[in-house]
Amino acid sequence: MSRVAINTGSTANDGTGDSLRIAGGKINTNFAELYNFLGDGTDLTPTWRKTSSGINTTSNVGIGTTNPRFTLEVGSVGSSGTSLFVNGDARVTGILTVGSSSIIINGNQNKILVGSGVSIDGNTGIISATAFYAGGVIVSGGGGGGSGINYWGTSASGISTTSNVAIGTVTPTSKLTVSGNSLFTGIATFRSNLTIANLNSLSNTLRFGSNSYIDQSNTDVFTFQIDSGTNDSSTDSSFVFRATKPGSPNQQYDALRVYSGGNHWNRLVRVYTNIHVDNNAFVAGDLQVGAASTLIGAGNTLGTFKVGTGGTVITTTSTGLVGIGTTNPTSASRLTVNGGISLSGVITATSGIVTYYGDISNAVDGRWILGADGTSNYTFTGIGFTQTTNDPVLYLTRGRVYEFVNNSGGSHPFQIRVGNGAVSYNDGVTNNGASSGTIRFQVPLNAPNTLYYQCTNHAGMGATIFVTPRNEPAVGSRSTITATTGSVGAGSTVNLNINGFKTYSLLKVGITSAAWVVLYTDATSRTNDETRSYLTDPEPGSGVIAEVRSTSTGGSTFIMSPGVIGWNNDVSVGSTIYARVTNNESSSSSGIGITLTVVKLED
Repeated sequence: MSRVAINTGSTANDGTGDSLRIAGGKINTNFAELYNFLGDGTDLTPTWRKTSSGINTTSNVGIGTTNPRFTLEVGSVGSSGTSLFVNGDARVTGILTVGSSSIIINGNQNKILVGSGVSIDGNTGIISATAFYAGGVIVSGGGGGGSGINYWGTSASGISTTSNVAIGTVTPTSKLTVSGNSLFTGIATFRSNLTIANLNSLSNTLRFGSNSYIDQSNTDVFTFQIDSGTNDSSTDSSFVFRATKPGSPNQQYDALRVYSGGNHWNRLVRVYTNIHVDNNAFVAGDLQVGAASTLIGAGNTLGTFKVGTGGTVITTTSTGLVGIGTTNPTSASRLTVNGGISLSGVITATSGIVTYYGDISNAVDGRWILGADGTSNYTFTGIGFTQTTNDPVLYLTRGRVYEFVNNSGGSHPFQIRVGNGAVSYNDGVTNNGASSGTIRFQVPLNAPNTLYYQCTNHAGMGATIFVTPRNEPAVGSRSTITATTGSVGAGSTVNLNINGFKTYSLLKVGITSAAWVVLYTDATSRTNDETRSYLTDPEPGSGVIAEVRSTSTGGSTFIMSPGVIGWNNDVSVGSTIYARVTNNESSSSSGIGITLTVVKLED
C-alpha cells in the first residue's frame, strides 16, 4: 500500500491537523507495512544485509521474475538444478572459465580454449586441434596413417592431400571424384589429359553454356587428338560437332565430323548441312561436289570445275582467265564461254567495253530508278541524267526497250498514257500502272509521236514522252489525228493535249459522243477561255482556232468549210494541239474520242 502521511495542520493548534489518535494510527499502519515487507509482521528478519564488502542475502534473488527458484534467476524460465540461468543476453567483460580450467573464453584476446587440445583464435582465424573425426574416422591428423584415413597437409600455397577426394559421394574412384554439377567461376587448368567418357550418354557430356569459348593464348597450336587405339583400318574414330534441334533439347544431330582414319580416308571432314564462308576459302587438293563433280589442278590451270557427269567445265588459269565449257580460255578476254548463255536478270558494265555476239534484241537500252518527291514529282536516276531529276521529259526510240524501276514507296502507280490525264497506253508495256517493281516498255514502231507518263494517284507527277524518230506524213499530205480523254462526267470539262503538227489545215472534226470541243493555239489561250459560254463567240485574236458542239447522243463529224488554218503558238514551237472538251451527254460518264482530219503544212 502507499505511505500514509499525518496531517500537521497549517500552524500550531489551529485545529486543522490530525488528532493524536488518528496520527498514531497512521504511524502504526506504516510500521506494519515495513514489518510485513522486511520481517514476518511481528519481528524484523531482514532478507538483505549490508557489510563492508557489499550487500547480501541468503534467499533466492530474481531479476525479471517475482518467483525466483534459484539462488539467482534472470528471467522467468529456468530448469531445476541450475544455479545461474540467464534467459536472454549476458555480457562478461573479463575471462569466463567453465570448470576448473577446461573451457576458457577470453574476450579480450578473442580466443576460446578447450583444454589443451582445441583452440579457436579469432585474430588469426585459425582453429587448431590434434585431430578431426568424421563418421568415426580420422580425416586429418599429425602423424601415422592407415587404410581408410585421409590426411591433409598445409603449406604456404594451400592445403593438399595425396589420397583420393570425393565431393557428392563417399567412394572416390580417382584423385577427384565429383558426383553432381560443378561450377567454376575462375579458370580451370588441366596440366595433363582431360577425358570425357561415353559421349553417347547425355549424362556424360562436356557442355558449354552461352557465350562460352576455349582460349589457347599461351602457344600457337591448339590440338584435338583422336585416337582409335587400334591399327584396324576399318575402325572409325572421329571428332563430332553436334547441334541441338530448336525446340527439342534432347534431339541432337551431327553438324560436322572430322575423321581420324578408318575407311573414311577420302573424306576426312564431313559437313552434314550447308557451309557459309564469309571470307576466302583455299583448297590445296581435290574438291568433290556431288557424285561426279571434281575440282582438280592440271597444266597451266589453277583448277577445272566439272559440274555433274559429263557436265559443263569451268576453268581458271594462273593469269586470271576464266573459261566456261572449255579448259582453254583465250587471252583475248577474261571470260571465255563455249556455248549459249541464258540470263533472266540485268547485266551491268561499270567500266570498259562489253562486246556482245548473237541475238540481243531483248536487251534493255535504258533503265531508270524512280523515287518520289512527296506527291509532286517522280525523281529519276539513271542513263541520261547526271543527277536526280524531277519529272523529266523523256525521249525514247522506236523499237528499243526501256525499264522503269518504281521505288517510289508503293503509293505512286507509274502508268504510260496517251496523254496528260488520258487513258493508258499499253502497247509494248509490261506491268503498266505498277506501284512497285519494274515497268518494261518495248516501244512499238507505230507508237504515237508523243505519250505521257503519270502517277494514277497524283496527276501532278508526270511529263511528256517524245517518241523518235517522229512518225508523221510529209508536208502537204492529208492525215488523221486521234486522241481520247479520260472518263469525263456529264456536264464536266477537261483539257486534252493532242499530238499534231506545228502548222496544219483543219478539214474535219469527229467526236464519238455529244460534246463541245474547242481547239487553241496554246495553253494560255485555253486557260483564258475557260469561263466563256458556248453561246458567246470567241473574240478575234483570243487564240481559238475552231470549236464544234453537239447535243445529240452518239458520234458526229463536222466539216470545216472553208478549211481552217491552225498552228502551235508555244515559245518553243512544238506540235501540240491544245483542246478543251465538255461532255454534253445527259447522264453518262465516258471517255470522249476526237479525230482531226488535217493537212500538214510545216515540218
